[in-house]
Amino acid sequence: MDRFVALDISPRHFVRPKNSDWRHVRLLRDNLGALSQAWTLEMSVDPGFLARTNFNYLSKAVRGRMARPQAIFEYNFVKFGASRPRADIIFSYGGFPLDANLPPILYQDSPTDWDAQLKYGFTVKQIEDEIVLKKELVQRADHCAVTTPHARKLLVDEYGADPQRTHVLPYFTPYLDGVEAADVTRKHASGPVEILFVGREARRKGLDVLLQAFVSDKMRSVDARLTIVSTFVDGQMELPTDERITVIPGATVDEVQRLMRRAHIFAMPSRIETFGIVYVEAMAAGTVCVAPNREPQIGLMGGGERGGLVECEVDDVADALAKLCADDTLRCDMALRSLAYFDEVYSTPALVRQFEKAFSATLASRR
Repeated sequence: MDRFVALDISPRHFVRPKNSDWRHVRLLRDNLGALSQAWTLEMSVDPGFLARTNFNYLSKAVRGRMARPQAIFEYNFVKFGASRPRADIIFSYGGFPLDANLPPILYQDSPTDWDAQLKYGFTVKQIEDEIVLKKELVQRADHCAVTTPHARKLLVDEYGADPQRTHVLPYFTPYLDGVEAADVTRKHASGPVEILFVGREARRKGLDVLLQAFVSDKMRSVDARLTIVSTFVDGQMELPTDERITVIPGATVDEVQRLMRRAHIFAMPSRIETFGIVYVEAMAAGTVCVAPNREPQIGLMGGGERGGLVECEVDDVADALAKLCADDTLRCDMALRSLAYFDEVYSTPALVRQFEKAFSATLASRR
């Protein structure tokens, strides 16, 4: 039978093809097409829309990196006019034209992170303007979606979203298969303890703090190894001379998953982390995370039941690593809870069901 069509009108993915947001939408499109009997996701190919959204996205990126006090270009979606697309609903990631004649809209975005935006060089006025626009988009959309329960709470409390029309739709990770529980138990009973770090922006993701923690007195007598996978795109850093540390300058997705399955602990105590899909990759592999003691990582780690939560400080990270390295039972219990959470929320069948439900609710909102 014919399936309903959701049309994605997000900025096109060749702008930043490795960005996790755009990768997520492509994976969603491919897997809905293969697995859903009710819905399919198509990508907008309207040349005017593609030109405008790419222009807006690039201008935002440029002014953020240059830390200019005024915007080089105006960042908004509101001046685009379009004829009504042939789709049952619009899936709009990050914005949509307010003056267009559109089908029901499922608007996905995240609440603005003030700390992150200020560190990226945006002015207070620019951030305030973005929040005003997001609030209008929230009110104009038929339904809204965010990636975490914490973001849903913020969108409802601070942006005026209707809780009955606001969905939690996690990132799509169809390349992940949860390991067997028996393999998790077996892994955590063996040694030495393998600690893994993966992140292109090593400094932002706290590698310097992790390194100091790893070579600290608290970890000196621990039988552990640290593997680092990074291209150091935000600047090289001096690495300690320690035969227990291995650096891999780059790895494919499959290679990272193999490292995750081998590791006992995945440590990424980021200074700024809007989500961190690698934490989910670790959970699927039965690997315990050491993550920032901030949302959304607090929710992802179950408040500490599924992983260690730390400040990005040497002593705090060292304490967490030493505790997990010393207690195989604690580590294994956390890993098994993480694996169960992955299967419940992030496995491909679970995600397809969640998106189908949100798409269908958006379609029904105007009927």
